[in-house]
Amino acid sequence: MRNRLVALLFALLLAAPVAAQQVISETGIGYVAFEGNEQTVGSKVDDPAKVRVTVSITEHGGGGGVISFNASRIWGAVQFGGNQTEMAMLRVEQAEDVRGQVGNPKAEFNFLCNVGGTDDAAMRKCLSFTYDGITAISPGIANSIRGIAGGMVGGTGTSRMASPHNGYWLQLQDDGNYVIYDVSNPEQPRPVFDLWWLMFTLQQMGHPYPYAH
Repeated sequence: MRNRLVALLFALLLAAPVAAQQVISETGIGYVAFEGNEQTVGSKVDDPAKVRVTVSITEHGGGGGVISFNASRIWGAVQFGGNQTEMAMLRVEQAEDVRGQVGNPKAEFNFLCNVGGTDDAAMRKCLSFTYDGITAISPGIANSIRGIAGGMVGGTGTSRMASPHNGYWLQLQDDGNYVIYDVSNPEQPRPVFDLWWLMFTLQQMGHPYPYAH
């Protein structure tokens, strides 16, 4: 009896309707479709599908467009338009240094994040950049990059790179040696790797540094 029930449930699962892809628009080389809650922009040829977001450039700037990532203001229910709160936004527009120049499409990427509010004032610029450099960056991100990139200075004659959670230091000493320290206890850093020790060990084994087969 139990085996029959299992077989019946399995058959019902196989017979259950699967969300079919609903094609909204289709041409000979591409299509737009929905499947469940997912939208697909597909290409039928050996050329990637493209979504265009556009606006004209005027004397005030413009060009490009916005992709907005929102949350419904009513808990647990999908809302539209004014009942949504922006969480993050990617805005691509004419770069600030050429703003208002008609016919100049130089682009600037602007990433904005909600810092905890429901109005436009809660949207803060995290990062902006053009092809040739960063044009704006939040202080928090800048400090994180400095830590990862080794912006901290250790002691006299040393420079140090910290891991993201500051659990390890890679330190360049004034004698040219690189040492990795475990700093789970910052008061007593513990060396776990020494470059010169590795070079000496490989030399004693008869291998050049770096080790080559």
